Amino acid sequence: MKYSMHIVSRLIILLIVLLVTACNFQRRDRDKDDPEPDLSGTYRVTSVRFNANTNTSVSGTVRVSKVSTASYDVDITVNNQSIDTFQVDVRKASGKLYDMFVDNELVGDIDGTQFRFDITDSNNDRVVIIARK
Repeated sequence: MKYSMHIVSRLIILLIVLLVTACNFQRRDRDKDDPEPDLSGTYRVTSVRFNANTNTSVSGTVRVSKVSTASYDVDITVNNQSIDTFQVDVRKASGKLYDMFVDNELVGDIDGTQFRFDITDSNNDRVVIIARK
């Protein structure tokens, strides 16, 4: 996979810390058409998954800003820690759903109400972030 290993590494480290913290807390208690204009905006993180562990008690935002006809900057912040801003290219999938690509690799989808970032790195570690407007 050819997406930025820097982004993946930072996401994995952050997500491991988040999942460990959450576990401790729980123990204590296709085409290039111009996308819909409403893809931009702030989405609230509703869940973060690292491999088989899902955490639904995280706080965070995903800010999506239009850069050009089919490109958006994405800034993911989880538990007040900002992950690098990176750019995605979007391509219409079906209906209002658009697939997101980094370096021509599929990294998730967006439809204007839900944002899903879903990657697997070279170590087979899977990270999924779901956010909603």
